[in-house]
Amino acid sequence: MEKITETLKKAAIGGDKKPKKDKKAAAPDAADAGPLEMQPPPAFLQERLDLFDRLYKEQQDEIAQRPREDILITLGDGSIKPGKSYETTPASIAKGISNSLLKRTVIARIDGDQLWDLERPLEKSCKLELLDFNDDQGKFVFCTGSLAIGGSLGADIGLARALERTHSR
Repeated sequence: MEKITETLKKAAIGGDKKPKKDKKAAAPDAADAGPLEMQPPPAFLQERLDLFDRLYKEQQDEIAQRPREDILITLGDGSIKPGKSYETTPASIAKGISNSLLKRTVIARIDGDQLWDLERPLEKSCKLELLDFNDDQGKFVFCTGSLAIGGSLGADIGLARALERTHSR
């Protein structure tokens, strides 16, 4: 009887339990997962990087030589902001209004028809619209950018359908 009582106590209290085995397999060691980069890197990679660096430097030198002129940036609400050509960016205009506007803005549109990167300096006086995700073109730019980044990482993130729906409106 004592043996039965002792066994029941152990079962009720949880004594003499064997530790549970972890059903999840241990994560493979990083070395076992394989290289994330090709070693040595392919020769074309350095050639492309050198080409990019050369073209980027040429572009920056050309922009540095352009005259800086006073420009006027007309916003959607009719207000006018002063700026300098080849220095003032849509991002700097958005930040000057509010940090939250800059964080929400996906892309800029100038003169009603040309999409403009937020960090690209404005070249002349223009009408500037700051587009967020609620704008169809803002949504399109966000989705295509996300697809490009996901694709470069080898990810299938399923934005193609969202892009089709957004673009077909």
